[in-house]
Amino acid sequence: RKVYAGRELQFASRIEDVRYAMEEGDWMELCGNLLDNATKHANHRVDIELTQTDDHIALTIGDDGKGFPDDTQTLLKRGQRADSLAPGQGIGLAVVANLASGYGIKIVLENQPEGGALAQILMPL
Repeated sequence: RKVYAGRELQFASRIEDVRYAMEEGDWMELCGNLLDNATKHANHRVDIELTQTDDHIALTIGDDGKGFPDDTQTLLKRGQRADSLAPGQGIGLAVVANLASGYGIKIVLENQPEGGALAQILMPL
């Protein structure tokens, strides 16, 4: 909200009380990059959800922007950008991918049926 204060975005969150063994700095980096991407590309809204199932914890961040390009896996490589007009260096999702690989976390990037991007990380229990 502070970084993009002039955008008047709406944020909705559903956060369960969960625990996962991860360095605090890694968690902040992972969440920060995903939230920065969502707020940067959102038109009006960002949704954040943190839930736990029997086999994983899921962090899901969605926006109502134009969504990802068809080949989302290229975005996980350093320097790859979906939108060259937006500010940034194209390293945020690569950082997320690097952190995720060290923890055995699965990354899912997809477009929402109603429009916008959806980034999800699945952390095994």
